[in-house]
Amino acid sequence: MQQQINEALDYFHRGRFDKAVARISPLLKRQPKNPQLHLLLGAFNAGRGEHRRAIKSYEKALALEPQLLDARFNLGLAHQALEQFDEAERCFRQILNQHPNHPQSLNELGTALSAQQDYEAADEVFALAITAAPDFPAPAINRGLNRVKQGHFEEGIAAIELGLALDPNDAVALYNLGYAYEQMGQLDAALAAYLRTEAIAPDEVDTLNNLANLFSEQQRFDEALPRYKRCCELKPKTAEYLYNTGRCCNKMRASPEAIAPLEQAIALKPAYVEARIELGLALNRCDRSEFAITILEQAIKLDSASASTHAALGNCYMKLGHYPAGRAAFEQVLDLDPEDSASLRNLLMLLEYDPDADDAHRMRIAKQWGELAIKRAGGPRPHPAPYPKAPGEPLRIGYVSGDFRQHTVGLFIKALLKQHDQSRFEVFAYANNHEVDAVTEEIQAVTTYRPIGHLNDEQAVTLIQQDKIDVLVDLSGHTGRSRIDLFAWRPAPVLVEFLGYFSTTGLPYFDALLTDRWHTTPQMQEHFVEPLVELEGGRFNYQPVPFAPEVSPPPCLERGYVTFGSFNNHTKYHAGVYARWAEILKQVPDSRLLLKSGAYENMGLRNDVLEAFAEHGIEPERIELRGRSPHEAMLEQYGDMDIALDPFPFSGGITSCEALWMGVPVITEPQQRMVSRQTHAFLSAIGLDELSASNEEDYIRKAVALAGDFDRLKSLRESLRSKMKRSPLMDLVSYTQSLEPSLITLDQRIRNQAAKESFSK
Repeated sequence: MQQQINEALDYFHRGRFDKAVARISPLLKRQPKNPQLHLLLGAFNAGRGEHRRAIKSYEKALALEPQLLDARFNLGLAHQALEQFDEAERCFRQILNQHPNHPQSLNELGTALSAQQDYEAADEVFALAITAAPDFPAPAINRGLNRVKQGHFEEGIAAIELGLALDPNDAVALYNLGYAYEQMGQLDAALAAYLRTEAIAPDEVDTLNNLANLFSEQQRFDEALPRYKRCCELKPKTAEYLYNTGRCCNKMRASPEAIAPLEQAIALKPAYVEARIELGLALNRCDRSEFAITILEQAIKLDSASASTHAALGNCYMKLGHYPAGRAAFEQVLDLDPEDSASLRNLLMLLEYDPDADDAHRMRIAKQWGELAIKRAGGPRPHPAPYPKAPGEPLRIGYVSGDFRQHTVGLFIKALLKQHDQSRFEVFAYANNHEVDAVTEEIQAVTTYRPIGHLNDEQAVTLIQQDKIDVLVDLSGHTGRSRIDLFAWRPAPVLVEFLGYFSTTGLPYFDALLTDRWHTTPQMQEHFVEPLVELEGGRFNYQPVPFAPEVSPPPCLERGYVTFGSFNNHTKYHAGVYARWAEILKQVPDSRLLLKSGAYENMGLRNDVLEAFAEHGIEPERIELRGRSPHEAMLEQYGDMDIALDPFPFSGGITSCEALWMGVPVITEPQQRMVSRQTHAFLSAIGLDELSASNEEDYIRKAVALAGDFDRLKSLRESLRSKMKRSPLMDLVSYTQSLEPSLITLDQRIRNQAAKESFSK
């Protein structure tokens, strides 16, 4: 018999619990009154998670031998495993009645009491266990966990550390140490503890999930995602882990990979509103906005009070150009949560696209956001004093953006940063983007580069103040990845709004919004809370990508008909744009329209566009819709276009510059909105403001007239690139020499004002 018991124990120690049960069961049939055999069977069943069967075996053992301590102790453990803590408590107290200093029972009694939220009693019992067995690590660790549960994190950490000194490889203790540090906001210490836990227990899902969450908060998504995926492998039916995986993919801008895990999460948990929101976000980014709307409308049925769902819905409508529906969605968010800063900013972006939005409405919403931003930053703040400067000491300039990467802003700012006079300016880049690409690396090479995506506003402000930035420049406004909220903290003596946004921010703390004589008119100042400061060299400087193809002849010369086109974001198009372009097509027989956007990979949207033109009598075969392509291939496709048509009121930016660089003239209509005047500014800078129309009729007239003049199209095709090269639009040296004195003047104005105030005191 002993040999069979030894074999069963061997199976047990190797984790082969079924084999152990099979080996011991025949012995019990022969000796049903052997308490030790019942004890072993109970332990083997507990090993395979069958705690109810284990309890029956332990009770049989105790019925045969009431003083069998191991059976009663294991019985208590089995009740704890089933969360029957009152029964577990009774078992451990029975042992302690006979053996008052039994450290294991004291430890488990403390655990049972803590589980029943009797924390003070548990603490006392753990103290007794520590006294009874000073070298036994579990009571110290559990005492620490008990204190962590009460929110006494520092005391809990101290106790856990005592236990870990005795047993450094206790994974549960290390996990809870990480949890305690995390709750205290000591995220680096939490990360270190979780990493130690992971090294000991690499497949413990709570550790993996918490680690991934911390990495995600720090924008270390490449380290977060594999851990989220591992959680899904270990617990494939847990909706939370699938949701976390999809959400991480969205944060990485890898939305195509986000869709499958989010769909699986919803299949497991149909009422999972947060997963539906993330799925809607992923689908919208993948240009499947109609599907996203369906998912989000289902989420609203589940929880009509979810502000996040209405916000996501608003973004979908905005992307499709359904501005009234988008506006209604964002206004619904603000009804639910008047202090939803993100939705105020999204609404401001939508109003830039919406042709029916008026200046007063935009100003009201912008000021509402500005007041909220100041409130969230702790209230109004005085103008910070300028930092002392020794003669000849460089001015410290900080640029804040989420687009220090392959992006319009990144490409522009890269060229500017390289051109800054390093003897007069020390340049810092505060990056809210986690990606690092070739553009990022070029920016890092010429700046003091500070990632701030993982920092909250207060932490980012502290960093900026430690760097003693004299002039802080925002490059994002209310666009995506912006950190404009931190400007409400007044983190530098001079605050400047520039480049990435084309309207008032609503924040009165900005000392200037940099513009030029083409982007704004004097009459437009009343629509800005920021003082408008004109740059002599222009607001924008264009530097073409080195891989731009050579200019090809206008296709009309070979085809015999004109092809109009636009490669702008589809979000800029609306019913008014379609109507105007349709009228141009009507007036130019046999002409075609080429539109290119990633959104046109969506068949539903393609049909919507074709139907919009059909309503104006334009046959589908006259409209060509193309999807996304690599940058160089996209530029080559300008060879299929004769004349570019600028959308309105949101005109083209880099898109218009690239069209011109490829020899394609652009017809535009500047209105009394800054965002509508980008292309006009470029045309004016290169001496072609004749292509800027004064109104709708003039826009149509100019497009039709140019389409009828093939010689003019050929001449423009051949001369546009050289015109641009000789113009202020591409004179980076002069542009920088215009910008730098403006920044110096702003700094000096604040210094003079501070000196005057100091003197008057």
